[in-house]
Amino acid sequence: MIKFRLGVLLAQMGYRQDDVAQATKISKNTLSNIVNNKTSGIQNDNLQKIALFLNVDISELFEYYPVMYSFLIDNLKIGDLAISEENYLYPLTDSRKIVLEGITLRITRSSLETNEIPLSITPLKNNGSFSGASNNQYIALISSYRDVFIDSIMPDSMEDNSPFNPFNEFLKDVPTTFLPDIKNSLQKFIHDELIANNDEQWLKLFPDSKKDVLLILGENKPNKRFVL
Repeated sequence: MIKFRLGVLLAQMGYRQDDVAQATKISKNTLSNIVNNKTSGIQNDNLQKIALFLNVDISELFEYYPVMYSFLIDNLKIGDLAISEENYLYPLTDSRKIVLEGITLRITRSSLETNEIPLSITPLKNNGSFSGASNNQYIALISSYRDVFIDSIMPDSMEDNSPFNPFNEFLKDVPTTFLPDIKNSLQKFIHDELIANNDEQWLKLFPDSKKDVLLILGENKPNKRFVL
């Protein structure tokens, strides 16, 4: 993952985007896309102009985390949620005790080593247990925890360090500055791929299409939530 740091550098140095545009002759639209990380690449000439204007090494314009990732759908289906009444999360789960399976997070690391993490979406009760959620929202957990004894996906605990919970472990390793990018990617994937092409399955989870869905990524922390 690569993130442009131009916005951070401009703020630290007291420059505006207009200052850079005027000095480098790079269009304001191009600079805005770079600042907001909405571009997949930047021309070498523009890169050198920005570095020279700011008097920094080119490497300072980027932040790099050695991981690539993508989200995939494979055999999407509604399944039964395997959770015992003794589990403290049991009261938080929706009374239907269902889960959407068939989502995969594919991660590529150093030496192009690839592994896949199966994910599920579990509807939860909106009963006041989740601060900041409105009464007119669905709440759901995106989880990777798999019970090795019964080979079934279960909801993650809110602070789970289990080795059988690879999604939380992946998110905990990701630098804080990259977490919004992962949330945005997942949000776009759910909109463009999951809901658009599997509307029937989605409506089984969340029947009222007029309600927003608050999704919790692995554990219940403010920076690991987004709304659909």
